[in-house]
Amino acid sequence: MRFIYESTLGWYAAQYFLFVRHHGQIEHPRELWKEDVYRDIEDFYNFYLLNEAGNDKQAQIAWEGDRLLRIDRH
Repeated sequence: MRFIYESTLGWYAAQYFLFVRHHGQIEHPRELWKEDVYRDIEDFYNFYLLNEAGNDKQAQIAWEGDRLLRIDRH
């Protein structure tokens, strides 16, 4: 996962996952990617979040909030 995490692809995957989860649209990717692939992407997102914000739940919530503000501006 480290290779994907350090790539632009990993950044886009994490942003997309956060956006669709936040906007209640997660069922479409689940159907599109099937459960196994979706679980891999969800696991990657959790790995990404842990690396970006650390173990502290409050820090993770703050990181996600900051990302969502940036996404919604564009």
